[in-house]
This record gives sequence, structure tokens and C-alpha cells, in this order.
Amino acid sequence: MNTIMLTVILMATSERYFSGEANLYLPFNTAIKPVQYGNFIPNQIMIKFENSSSNTFSIVSLGYRFSFSPHIESYVDLFQSHLYSRNSLYINEAYLTQSKFIVDNIDLSFGKKRVAWGRAYKINPVDFVNPPDFSNFLEFGEKVPNVNLDVVYYINDFFNIEICAIPLFSPALVPEDTTFMKFRYSGKIITPEPEVMNTQVAARISGNIIGIDVGITGFRGFEKLPLPVAAGFGITDTFGFNRIKAAGIDFAGEFKKIGFWFEGALNVPDEFKTRLYIPVFENGNLVIVTRDTVASKDPYIRVTTGIDYTFKRNWYVNAQYIHGMDFERKLKLGTITEKTPGDYLMTRIEKRFPLLSLKFSVTGIMEHRSQSTTWIVLPQVEYNTGENIYITISYMTAFGSDLNYFSSIKTVKPFIAQFRFFF
Repeated sequence: MNTIMLTVILMATSERYFSGEANLYLPFNTAIKPVQYGNFIPNQIMIKFENSSSNTFSIVSLGYRFSFSPHIESYVDLFQSHLYSRNSLYINEAYLTQSKFIVDNIDLSFGKKRVAWGRAYKINPVDFVNPPDFSNFLEFGEKVPNVNLDVVYYINDFFNIEICAIPLFSPALVPEDTTFMKFRYSGKIITPEPEVMNTQVAARISGNIIGIDVGITGFRGFEKLPLPVAAGFGITDTFGFNRIKAAGIDFAGEFKKIGFWFEGALNVPDEFKTRLYIPVFENGNLVIVTRDTVASKDPYIRVTTGIDYTFKRNWYVNAQYIHGMDFERKLKLGTITEKTPGDYLMTRIEKRFPLLSLKFSVTGIMEHRSQSTTWIVLPQVEYNTGENIYITISYMTAFGSDLNYFSSIKTVKPFIAQFRFFF
């Protein structure tokens, strides 16, 4: 799947900027076992126009997604040219920001916007406002902009309070190809209605204390992935979204040139009931019985903590521990309990060769849950062909347990060529 994102500033102001970024991927399955799908990495092109005055900034961002991989299922499809380029046009961002709104220490933004909270590397448990984007596993940790009203009050030079209201619910974006992430939603999905009672609210106070960035965050809204409302034999499965309360803390700083960070969030879901339809035999006849179960109600914690350091001779090391990804929570359907969240150890080592315009890196992830462990290794070589053009060669492999979320990588072992350029 390819993505083109066009960003246009629609405001007659004094300063205008134009920039863009393209990410094109050529993935190859190197494993002997074939995969079911081929679109497991979305390509992207993003173009940005910026325009601002002293106190006002506005942006309209358009996205265009298309796929070069044909969706052919029958002989008749060979005559359908549109199947060779499936596409969709959408708005990525569209918002207005007014600084010094009414008074000097208030900024106001409204529209479809990315509001980034937290200071950890990629995985941010306190980043509550925007839903996660799982469509590209190479860009894990990305978020989808949503419609929100964002107000920032600057208390002083060190602290501010930010309040964000989200009137329209947006779910997480899941991959078209579920080879690498085991999302399975087959049936009807019911999203929260755009009503006042369904408005999500998030608040954050952040600042700096003796050189350490700190933050306290709260959220009341909905989980971004659906849960089953009704499922089982002889019916169309139905999914909905559970309400949740969450609170988190985070801090980040540096000690003797060693960077460190911590984020933790307590998530308290409302009770979410699921009706199961179960076939049983009574006196030789098939009978469907129903059983009501509480799929979700237990609180769970997500944590990310890590360190990084840049050594001499352009060596960089990053290591962090993660308890619980955005797609994990405690669930129970009938007598089956899914024991999540899991535990992860993520490390990254980089070595730069500035004279050769090369960067070598190796990313490793260990996933552990329920006495099963899976290891993922992603070596990469990046070459800068010019000021704004990069070519990256990657190979991803995994070994260990077949029971974890990322164990499907073992069946594909993708070799990926990425072409990235800025303009």
C-alpha cells in the first residue's frame, strides 16, 4: 500500500514554507513458506505547505492512499483496471492554532491534529489523545491525528497545563495485512455516537524541575481497539468500544550525558460485557445457549523506561523496557483468559560513518509472556546519496516461541529496500 500525504496551508499570512517526505518500500518474502497477503508495508509520500503569522498558524493536510498490488480473485477481475491501483483520499490534518488567545499565556488549537504527549522512545503509555497507527510495523509507535480542541495555559516559564477535548471518536488504524500483527475483526463494529456524553477529555500538566522534564496526565474516554459485544455460533460477531479512565506520569532527563526516561499509566476500564452464543447438544438436538461474561474490567498498567548514550566515534546505544503495548489489555471470554500485557526489551545500536554517508544499525526486540519468548532482529544499512535522499536496506527475522504477537515474522523473514527523500 502506498500513501501520498499533501499538506496545504490555507491562510493569507506573511510566511510560507513548503516541504515534503517520501517513503517507498520494496518488500520481499525470503521465507520458504508463502504468506497470505502482500501489502504488509504501506509506502508514504508526505507534502507539507506551512504558512503563519506572528500569532496564527493553520494547516490542511490531505492524504492519498493507493496500492500497486492488484487485488485479483477471479477471471473477471482481470478486466477491472481500478483493482490495480486501489486508492482513497482523506484528510490527515486540518487545524488552526491561535497563540495568545485573549490573553498572552493561552494558546488554542482546533481541528484534526496530532497532539504528542510523553517522552519515551516510540512507545508512550501517556500519549492518550490520538489513536495508534499499526498500519506499518516499521513505523511502530505512530499515531493518527483526530479532531480535538486543545488549550494550553502557560503558568510560568517552567510549567503549563494542557486540556484536550475530543468530540469525535477515532479508532486505531490496523494493518491491511495481519501477517505481523494478529488483529482479527470479522463482523459488525459499532463506534461511539458523536454525542456530548461521548466526548473524550484529556489533561496534562508538564514542566521542568531541576533540569528534568516531568508530566502528569489524565484521560477519560474510550479504548481505541474494539471488544466483542456478541460472538459465537450462528450469529454475526459484533464489536464495540469500552470506556476507560487512565492516569499517568512521565519524566525524562540526562545524567552525565546518559539520557533517561520513564512513562507509566494506570488504565481502569469500565465493565464491558460480552454475550457468547455456544452450541450444545441436548437429547441429540443442537441447541444454541447464551452465556454472558465480563470481557474487560480489570485495571492494567503500561510502562516504558529506558536510557540512551552516544559514545565516541559516532556510536549510539538505546535500550528500553516496555510492559504492555497499545494493543494489549486483560481480556476474558468465557473460561479463556488472555494474559496481557506482555513484557518487552527493545535495544538499538547505531554506528555512523559520516565520510561515507553510511549508518549501520541493529534493532532487537524480546517479547515475553506466559513463559513464552520471541526474539526479533532487524539489521539495517542506510546510505545518504545526497543531501536529502536515503536508501535503507533492512532484513527482519524472528525466532523463539510461535505463541506471541510478533512470532508471525518467523514465517515471512522480509527483506526490505526503502527509498526515502525530503524536499
